Amino acid sequence: MGENIGQYRYGSSKPELVLNGADYSYEMYSGGGESQIAFANRGYRYIVFSRMVRTNFSAGEPNYPAISDGLIILRGTKFIGMHLCGDANGLPVQTGSANAIWENQQELFTSETDRADP
Repeated sequence: MGENIGQYRYGSSKPELVLNGADYSYEMYSGGGESQIAFANRGYRYIVFSRMVRTNFSAGEPNYPAISDGLIILRGTKFIGMHLCGDANGLPVQTGSANAIWENQQELFTSETDRADP
């Protein structure tokens, strides 16, 4: 696998925060899955996520997956905030590309992303 690469930028034309390096994790769910890319800075973790979860388990009916992409901010393990992506042209975490450059940590960094579920 590649070295620990990746960059997170926050801010408009001149970013207020730029973090280099990251860890990656992907987990499969029944009817979906979730990718997380985690960046650390001074006791904070910024976790970019893409998730798809099944919302209907009735036999013979469609799954109706809930799809969300966003950012979770943690201080230590304490939830600080979440920002959901609202851009229809935005791209989710590209799992195939992430798997090509990072080793999958096999365990998600946080379960706080379930706050994004409807």
